Amino acid sequence: MDRMNRALLSPMKIVVLALASGLALVVAPAASAHTSLISETPADGDVLTELTDVELEFSEELLDIGNSVTLTDAEGTTLDLAIDLTVPRVLTAPLPADLTAGDYVVDWRVVANDGHPLEDTIAFTYAPAATPSESASPFAPGPASPSPESSESAAPVPTQISAPSPSLISEPSASAVPISAPLEQESSSSVWWWVIGIGLFVGIVVGVVVWRAGSRPATATDDPPSHSGDTPQS
Repeated sequence: MDRMNRALLSPMKIVVLALASGLALVVAPAASAHTSLISETPADGDVLTELTDVELEFSEELLDIGNSVTLTDAEGTTLDLAIDLTVPRVLTAPLPADLTAGDYVVDWRVVANDGHPLEDTIAFTYAPAATPSESASPFAPGPASPSPESSESAAPVPTQISAPSPSLISEPSASAVPISAPLEQESSSSVWWWVIGIGLFVGIVVGVVVWRAGSRPATATDDPPSHSGDTPQS
C-alpha cells in the first residue's frame, strides 16, 4: 500500500513542481522588469550651446502623479519646471526662454506605471554662442539725453577775433611773384623792351652823325674871318 501511494505521489509532486517552476519563471521577470530611463537631454556633464527643454524617455509610461523637475543655477536659485506628459513614455520640461549662460543642475523624480519611483540628478553647462546683438547687454544703460539746462550751458561761446597787427603783415617781395605771369604782363614787358632797344639804336645813330659832322676839316672855299681892327704894317 505504501509503495502504491509513493508511486502515485511521485507524478503529482513532479506536476506541482513543474507548475511552480513555470509560474516562478513568469512572475519573476514581471516583478524584476521595473521602468527604467532610456535617454535624457541634457545628459550629465554636457556643455550645450542650444537648449530649450529637459527631455526624459522611459521604458514604460509614467503616472501623472508625484512627478517633479527642478532647475538650480550656480548661485543656488531653484526653479520648478512645468511637466508635459503628452507623448507616452516621454517627460518634457521646458526651460526658461531667458536662460543665461552658466552651470546648472536638474533634479527629477517620476513615478512609473507600476508605482515604482525613479529619481536622478543631471549637471550640465549652458554656453550659448554670442551674437552681435547679444554682445551689448540689453540691461546696459544707454547714453543719457542732455537736459535743456546742460545743452544751454554747453552752447559754444563766440570768441572775438582780433585784427592782425600791421607789423605781422609782410609786404610781398619781388621774389614772390609767380613764375607763370599773365600773358598780358609778358606782352607789355616785351613792348617796352622793343621801345628801349629802338631808342638806344636811334641815339647811337644820331651820336655818330653829330660826331662825324664835327670832325670834318675846313676847305678853301671857306671865307677867312675878317679882322676889322687890324691895319697894314709899314
